[in-house]
Amino acid sequence: MASIPTLRLVALLVQGLLLFLAIVLALTACGRATTTSQVPPGPKLGRPDAVRAPLELPASVTVSTLPEQPPRIVISELFVDPLVLDDRAGEYIEMVNLSPHAVRVSDLSLSLPSGTVAPLDRAHDPVLHPGEVAIATARTTAVQQIHVPVMKLPNGAGRIELRWRNRVVDVAQWYGKKPWPKAHPGWSLERTRPDADGQTRVAWRASLTQMRVIERGSPGQVQWPCATLTNTPLLAACQARAKDQLHRRKACGPLR
Repeated sequence: MASIPTLRLVALLVQGLLLFLAIVLALTACGRATTTSQVPPGPKLGRPDAVRAPLELPASVTVSTLPEQPPRIVISELFVDPLVLDDRAGEYIEMVNLSPHAVRVSDLSLSLPSGTVAPLDRAHDPVLHPGEVAIATARTTAVQQIHVPVMKLPNGAGRIELRWRNRVVDVAQWYGKKPWPKAHPGWSLERTRPDADGQTRVAWRASLTQMRVIERGSPGQVQWPCATLTNTPLLAACQARAKDQLHRRKACGPLR
């Protein structure tokens, strides 16, 4: 029969073992809780883009109704003096449908500097969708763009009227001398904001976005502050883009 000191020693060993097991279980549970509460690591982020980064637009919008009132379509960019391509292949006029409805391309026409009124046509899609940024060009190979075979834009100065059912809905004008912004050879002219009067010099700026080799332009993209896109189909996309950029700035720290 075991002596009393031996029994006390066994009891102390058992208590110590139970205490050790309790501590191990507690630490394991704490580690699990900490791991579960942690936010999964996000992707590695580089330097955030500029605030006025080009907007990513919806791929398509269902055409429900077509407007009976003049739509809000603006000419957003002009490329009148290409360098890499010849004039016929390189020139383009960019336009944006800021109205909430789709617009038939066949309802639109351009009054060109030559005095010619050119009807617009696009074979692959007969409508401009809400928020769509479209390109008009004389190139016959540009099947996804609006074809204007008679388009010819003078380098020095010019005026274009965008018409809907023969009613003028927007005007773009440029002049190659100061105080107007100079359309450098190979640089496009971008509209500063959608509500700017396209007949004034403050409505235009020379593009700084690299396009082809030494040319600058941003065909198919708009670079406008979100505050200028109120009540347009582009507002939600612009706000989402700005929110993402703010999040990335906080994640990456201040720009250097």
